[in-house]
Amino acid sequence: MTDTNNECIYEIKENENGMGLYALKRIQRGELILAEKPILKLRQNVPQHQLKIYVEDEVSKLSDEEKSKIFELFDYNSPKTAIGIFSTNGYMLGKKSDYCGLFYLISRINHSCRPNVCHHWCENEGVQKIFALREIEKGQEILTSYIDLYQDTESRKRQLKKLFNFNCNCELCSIEDEDLIEKSDERRRLLNELESFRPKMGLRSPELFLSKKKQLLKLLKEEGIDYDAFYVKKCAYDVFAFLFKTNANRESLKYWANLVYENSLICQGEVKASLKKEILVLCGKNS
Repeated sequence: MTDTNNECIYEIKENENGMGLYALKRIQRGELILAEKPILKLRQNVPQHQLKIYVEDEVSKLSDEEKSKIFELFDYNSPKTAIGIFSTNGYMLGKKSDYCGLFYLISRINHSCRPNVCHHWCENEGVQKIFALREIEKGQEILTSYIDLYQDTESRKRQLKKLFNFNCNCELCSIEDEDLIEKSDERRRLLNELESFRPKMGLRSPELFLSKKKQLLKLLKEEGIDYDAFYVKKCAYDVFAFLFKTNANRESLKYWANLVYENSLICQGEVKASLKKEILVLCGKNS
């Protein structure tokens, strides 16, 4: 096992999707569930005609144990191949990374459009970390999101089918009430639109920018994903950056700085050095 936790708080079990990860005890919001080093790292953007040879060559360099672990993982193609397994299970190692990673344990985590965990690549430790976004009860499945959630139902299903070749039957996509689905779709379309408003745009119309970002947080709550610290952190940071540029009062800055800080800890377990120093100062974490 490549998990670095001292206490194992999950187990791998079979389910209707094949395999999944399940909580062995109640897991608190923000708790680190597991941290895992990749079995294999591969470059992204390898030309398509070279990809098969590249993947097979990299796999051939692994130990027999590592190869065995890789071929235990699911491949949505048949027969099972190294490139198919990587296409099905690979995770980007950071948002702007040139590499993808293949993980034995993390690859067991299934998708949900209302996930209860998120993943964060920790470059200085060389591990992918999984954090609980909300309380997870004992026996409950641990679920992440494979895609951006600011899309309507059909767009999400289409993307998941294209990229991973499965039909999503998560909690949200299984709702049969068409009115509820329509309202959810409209909220997610609006969230996508509101997310596109960046801090520099606010300089042209400050009141409009702030109202849209506050509306985004309101919609996250209405959609039932306001617990998702990753999305809250992104929105709060946009507002903080805007207020900082416009010399807003200290109390306003402190409120949004704390929102960034608290949600960073929940979805990353740390506050990245790339965050503005002023956020840490305002939160009293500048030592």
